[in-house]
Amino acid sequence: MLEHLRHAVGVILGLAALFLFAFIFGTHYQGAPGNAHVITDEERETYASIPCVMHGNLDRELIENRSDVSNPSAALLLKKYAEESTIAAARAADYKADDRCRNTNGFMQEVTLLNRLFGYRSRWTPAGEWRW
Repeated sequence: MLEHLRHAVGVILGLAALFLFAFIFGTHYQGAPGNAHVITDEERETYASIPCVMHGNLDRELIENRSDVSNPSAALLLKKYAEESTIAAARAADYKADDRCRNTNGFMQEVTLLNRLFGYRSRWTPAGEWRW
């Protein structure tokens, strides 16, 4: 009986150590803050991150002049159904994240163990601007 108890305790401690190891050393993801700027699709009631909009990782185009994306001096024109907003405002209006943008981690930042040990630069400024 005592041998079975020791074995059970060993298995439980091993699983706990494995869980702790994965939690500490695994990859973590940081979500976009509520003040992060997004572009909403007012007809579909969806929103997409600025990087997704810039790279075309969207279910539907939100920029009128796609060819000017690589030109830093050109102002980008939004489609008539697109508007600037924040994630918090889009969620408050019950809008959903654009599927393609979400599936390409358009709203997340991967934070590895090395990032946590040596510091990392957030994908968002304190004002909610996207850095990349």
